[in-house]
Amino acid sequence: MRYEIPVYWFPSALIVAKEYAILSSLECPNCRQKTLKRVRQEALPPTPQLPYPIGGDKLTCKCESCGYSLTVEFVFRPAKPDEDPFKDFELIYTFLLDNCASGWIPDYASFINDLLMIIEDIKINRPDMLERILTKFLNDLTSYSSQIETTTDIKVFNSFKLISNFISRLPEKEFEWIIEKIPKKVRNFIQALRQRA
Repeated sequence: MRYEIPVYWFPSALIVAKEYAILSSLECPNCRQKTLKRVRQEALPPTPQLPYPIGGDKLTCKCESCGYSLTVEFVFRPAKPDEDPFKDFELIYTFLLDNCASGWIPDYASFINDLLMIIEDIKINRPDMLERILTKFLNDLTSYSSQIETTTDIKVFNSFKLISNFISRLPEKEFEWIIEKIPKKVRNFIQALRQRA
């Protein structure tokens, strides 16, 4: 299997996170389960298209369900002018939220740590994206906060708790940007989380 990964900047936390999101979405060709796990990773040789020391990543994977082995290559290429790194961020964020909210107890550490690393990377390399990302968090928080009043779906509750906890750990400037825009009852909850952190 081979996937092209657009490179917007390098090194990039988006690249690694996107590779992981794609790998986690793949079905084993043998048993059709989504249980492929990386057992080895190698760098692909540099390509003349990009001025970077590696040309991508080659992952040797094994299915945890049936034991089938396969290789997945992520080949780096220059981003096209019409490609938007925000779309890659949305893919990664959605994957992290779905993955971390699916258990009985949300995986706070993975969700918060992975997102904070990606946000820092974006702030350094593409600060123009930050407001769009904060707006995405705000919209999702608002949506989940209204849903929790009318559902018993644990994934909805976990998603709300994950996003709330993440927002409570944002740097001051980003935290203030979001906190002033959310409903008061949710604002009080997140401010309490921030004080405990």
